[in-house]
Amino acid sequence: MQQTSLADIALSASMEATATELTIRYLVFNRGTDDLYLFNQLYDFYDGSPGYRVEPDLAVIEYCDDVVVISKKLVQVPDDIDVEYPNVPCMKRLEPGMQSDETFRLKLPLQRRTPYEQGTGARPGLRAARFQLGYFFGKAAARATAMSVETSVGPLLHFGSFSAQHQLLIDVGPFEPVPTLED
Repeated sequence: MQQTSLADIALSASMEATATELTIRYLVFNRGTDDLYLFNQLYDFYDGSPGYRVEPDLAVIEYCDDVVVISKKLVQVPDDIDVEYPNVPCMKRLEPGMQSDETFRLKLPLQRRTPYEQGTGARPGLRAARFQLGYFFGKAAARATAMSVETSVGPLLHFGSFSAQHQLLIDVGPFEPVPTLED
């Protein structure tokens, strides 16, 4: 496992690839004195019953230079796209001193994907990989503002709106190169 530690948060992650699948395991630890909110419960659909369809194996896939960044985070709506509502992920809250771990799997080769855009590439590639996690720290006001919502994986927290500019990011890597589909 590789690790990145900041004053208030520590993130450890590992990636293991087979011919058809990439398994990512990560552990995040709240080293701070405030609640830590993780933007790690991504959903692909809201249908009202049971609400948000959270997909544990869903991730944001972005190409940044020669690296593929695999993340669980809030994505800024692109300027050239109109949406009714931004896609704000559901969240987990970690109180000070708490930790959370998750394992998820992605099909290989990886292809660009955000809540707003899907890659269409067909050309095989190989890129070093990084894992990135979006978060913020909140005090009592954040706890009072967070809504408990029903999801396909049980109750989670959600903020009706949240600007991606206020999100903090932590990442770990690079890991061994993984197969991609290039545009």
